[in-house]
Amino acid sequence: MHTLNIGILAHVDAGKTSLTERLLFDHGAIDRLGSVDAGDTRTDDGWIERRRGITVRSAVAALTVGGTQINLIDTPGHCDFIAEVERALEVLDGAVLLLSAVEGVQAQTRVLMRTLRRLRLPTLVFVNKIDRAGARSTALLADIHRRLTPSAAALTDVSGLGTPGARVTARPAGDARLAEALAEVDADVLAALVDGPGATPEDLRRALAARTADGSFHPVLFGSALGGQGVAELVDALVRLVPPAHDFGIEADFAPGRVRFLERPRGVGEACAEMPWHLGSRVWATVGLRVEPGPRGGGGVFAYDTELGALPRAFHQAVEDSVHTGMLEGLSGAQVTDYRVTLIRSGFSSVMSTAGDFRTLTPVVLRRALEGAGTGLYEPCHAFETEVPLDALAPVTAQLAQVGAEFTATSGGSTSWVITGEVPARRVREVELRLPGLTHGEGVWWSRPSGDRELRP
Repeated sequence: MHTLNIGILAHVDAGKTSLTERLLFDHGAIDRLGSVDAGDTRTDDGWIERRRGITVRSAVAALTVGGTQINLIDTPGHCDFIAEVERALEVLDGAVLLLSAVEGVQAQTRVLMRTLRRLRLPTLVFVNKIDRAGARSTALLADIHRRLTPSAAALTDVSGLGTPGARVTARPAGDARLAEALAEVDADVLAALVDGPGATPEDLRRALAARTADGSFHPVLFGSALGGQGVAELVDALVRLVPPAHDFGIEADFAPGRVRFLERPRGVGEACAEMPWHLGSRVWATVGLRVEPGPRGGGGVFAYDTELGALPRAFHQAVEDSVHTGMLEGLSGAQVTDYRVTLIRSGFSSVMSTAGDFRTLTPVVLRRALEGAGTGLYEPCHAFETEVPLDALAPVTAQLAQVGAEFTATSGGSTSWVITGEVPARRVREVELRLPGLTHGEGVWWSRPSGDRELRP
């Protein structure tokens, strides 16, 4: 038996917890369907979740389908808990992204899909609530292509849409619409369509599995978590299209994340010591070092400006190793990077000197040279893009400026504003928490690591 870890993700109130209940019930993991309104669902077991009817923490429940165990991870849908969702994504083999057939693509849906596409996580789209008045199918597929991903196609059709009698049927294996969509991301299908005689159903099945597995294509299925329509087709697609992860027998210990600062030399500094007394003992070594900025992104470089062979190889190695070890902690306590350290003077006693003398003296000289050069402290940054309503431009830009953001562009202005720029990584979470209140819950935020910049007062 193999295992699939599947995340259930959606904008709040799209029906994630109801779908989880339906999957567990249909496969015998629970003996009755829980209700979000009644507060008796399997995964929303906290008092806050039961009272408010929303998922706050990621919860896990398991079911068995043939020879596959599916671990369902029901994640929070509310934008305030996006960090919890992102942590859950790290352990998933695949995901089901829920949309409501009535409300359609919503702000949080776009954030989630953008993250899933960046991670290339196999993702199936499940359009829920097809039995509710106002449900859409064709128009919603167009919205998916326009606002979520162009690489998607429906595997099922709906009859009786928007009524309690809504039913789901699978599209034929050789569906021309699926072939056309797959041709955009699969070279073999494209060649079959262009050169003839066309893609066979087996060609399409193979391409669908491969492109879903690599995260470049997203199958769309319709159904209803409450009524159960389309859920069997969803489970079948999960088992067929999402590959299980390989188990390498590695145990991981996860610690809370923290911001990693770096130091870089500002200028040039030199220092030298000739067989000095140190901590009451004579150090039988002479070391002179020059510290200066190195190429950006080059890490650390050690060089020699002394006569080759002036020191025994073991002493040279002791100096070089001590320099790189010493640069793990700079003047502000952060690791020093992008530096060039040059050995400019050396000496030893053929009778008394040992490699230990050079390991003792080098950090002392290095510190003095580094103090002479001075260092700048740098913090990691994120490139961001946020889409906000027209009336939210001023408060959002003010909030971003307050946390030290640098703006690169502001565009749009017809239906919304799109703001791009760079913001310190340590302030990203603060912006994510403030954005919903500043945009009436309609703001969309994306960010990713993008290098670093010097820390400002």
